[in-house]
Amino acid sequence: NGRNRVEFYNVSGKQSQRMMQDVHWMRSIRQALENNEFVLHYQPLLHISSGTISHYEALLRLKTDNGLIGPETFLPAVARFGLMAEIDSWVVEHAIRALAEFSSRIPQLRLSVNLSTLAFENELFAANVRSLLKDCGVSGDQLCFEITEQMAVRFAVKTDRQIALLR
Repeated sequence: NGRNRVEFYNVSGKQSQRMMQDVHWMRSIRQALENNEFVLHYQPLLHISSGTISHYEALLRLKTDNGLIGPETFLPAVARFGLMAEIDSWVVEHAIRALAEFSSRIPQLRLSVNLSTLAFENELFAANVRSLLKDCGVSGDQLCFEITEQMAVRFAVKTDRQIALLR
């Protein structure tokens, strides 16, 4: 508003409401991580020509008293509060455990998991994945990680290193 003046900060109703929602989501997400209150749904992906299921995509949902909440509702707050790496870890672990559970009945089962831009920031990511695959008796070729082009370009060196380790 210019120089040589004093301004008093006034949180507008809209900003205040957003802050309260963010705090609510932060508490809910932390609680969900601690109490295993997330759930994965598995969406079949069809091969267009043959009409057969090529693989499944793991989709994250949050269990609440009001039902399941999709990630578009809570992930913006998760990103603002820096909890994406924890969400990535939870999803990867539970996806691998699901593969172990279902592979005995469906040996050709493949699962796709979306990762955030922070997934490859963790230098131990590939080692943790390898360890989970080994512990659960799951073959690495049953798991596909999806990353955005933005992530691949922005974190090219780290992404290349992690992908090489995952291979």
